[in-house]
Amino acid sequence: MTNAPIMPWADRTVGTGHMSPEDLMAAANPLNPRIHPDYQAEAVEGLLDQVGFVKRVIVNQTTGRVIDGHLRIKLALAKGAPTIPVEYVELSEAEERLVLATLDPTAALAEFDAETLTRLGEEVKLDFEDFDLSAFFKDDELAALMGGEPDNAGEDSDADSVGYDSAYIVLIECASESEQLTMIGRLSKQGIECKAIVS
Repeated sequence: MTNAPIMPWADRTVGTGHMSPEDLMAAANPLNPRIHPDYQAEAVEGLLDQVGFVKRVIVNQTTGRVIDGHLRIKLALAKGAPTIPVEYVELSEAEERLVLATLDPTAALAEFDAETLTRLGEEVKLDFEDFDLSAFFKDDELAALMGGEPDNAGEDSDADSVGYDSAYIVLIECASESEQLTMIGRLSKQGIECKAIVS
């Protein structure tokens, strides 16, 4: 008999299944802090149309509340999908709040390697000619890496031509272009409009 490998962390998943979007919407977490702008919904819907579900909605079996996947539930409900795939976890209410507060924000801390991202975008174009990967990136610089046309193409890049009507501007200095792209990506995910400036 072979001994099972010792896991360094506990596996909190307890099963998988399918649930109706209506039932999942009723179980939406009232403490979910994520706001999903239209551009994100359109991008995720495009991926679902192209590929389908590759990540299950996460439901805490203890409370019956959704922990992750609120946008996918909303899109499935609008499409009239009878059921969508679900992964069940078993967490205490305190653990549920901790995961809800950290799951997406920790994922958003990841940085992009511009060269690899560009190469990946080129590969996707070869595989799916009609799929616009740039739709997944709100900010101009990342969209440009994915082959999209920046909204500010042809504009001057100095601070005097940023184009804000308001005089209240915050400038963040970055050590490199890669760090600048990462910072823009993070802020854009929080719904903060950003423009890149090169001085």
